[in-house]
Order: sequence, then C-alpha cells, then structure tokens
Amino acid sequence: FTPRDVVKLMANLIFYPIADEIRDATYRVYDGACGTGGMLTVAEETLQELAARTGKQVATHLGLETPVERVGQDAAFVHLPDHRRRRRREVGRLP
Repeated sequence: FTPRDVVKLMANLIFYPIADEIRDATYRVYDGACGTGGMLTVAEETLQELAARTGKQVATHLGLETPVERVGQDAAFVHLPDHRRRRRREVGRLP
C-alpha cells in the first residue's frame, strides 16, 4: 500500500514537467506493479486535471501487469463511484 499523498506526489512529478506538451489524444497509463489500482487512478486524474486547464481533451487506457484471476478485482476497483468514474475504462494488459 502506498499512501495517497505519496501517489499524488509521484503523479505530479511525472506530469507537471510535461504539462505544456499534453495534446488532444488518448494516453496509456501503465502500472507494472499494480496492487489496488491507486496509482493508476491518481495518474489518470492528474492527467485529466492538467489537460482541462489548457482546454485539451484526453482519454486514458489503464494497463496493469497482474495475474489473470485478479483482473476482475482490479476492474471493480477502478469502477468504484468514489473515484468519480464517468465512463467505462479499459483495464487489462497492455500489448
């Protein structure tokens, strides 16, 4: 478990240096050590927030490396209402 504040800091360190390079596009967000999916959701939220500031439209595809029996659990977590999911997200292995 990684505390939410630490996850938010990590997402800020990734996205803020490139915020002016965000374009209207679909982005892949990958977590090779996905547990609860917290890093995926915070990364997605941060990307969406930065894009909205400049009027950009972005979509995300979330990816994780996880045993097949956990994919359902991870998908359920990503769709929880408290993460303000507005549309269906793809959760699974990235090619």
